[in-house]
Amino acid sequence: MKLAVAWSALLLAGLLPAAVSDARSRTIPDRANLPILAAGTLRLAFFSGRAERLASLILTACLVLLFVFITLRDYDAMGGGDMKILLSLSLALGAAGSCLMLLVSCSAALLFGWLFRRKRAAMAPFFLLGSAVSAALFFPV
Repeated sequence: MKLAVAWSALLLAGLLPAAVSDARSRTIPDRANLPILAAGTLRLAFFSGRAERLASLILTACLVLLFVFITLRDYDAMGGGDMKILLSLSLALGAAGSCLMLLVSCSAALLFGWLFRRKRAAMAPFFLLGSAVSAALFFPV
């Protein structure tokens, strides 16, 4: 139980400052990823089996490829900070949790853009929402 509380605290310690910073200035500080990576390390060490570790590594590799593709194509929709947060969250939430987080986050961002007629929005607050939903359903206890 103490490990689960530590995992949740580390996840929140990284996501909350990232969401606030992204909403205010459209930048995500690199140091926000460190607690999330620590949560991912904790999850991989204590809460997952071999199949889950492999799935997490495959998902992380796919996100790295997505980052390279977006960078090479010069898209301006997502920045490097968004991709670093996604990579960190994929380790912290696991494969199934990351997929749910992406589904909830992207759906909420699309709804926000449609309701407020915006073409761009800071993504970290939506990642925070998606991570909360994912952590509630796939809690590592």
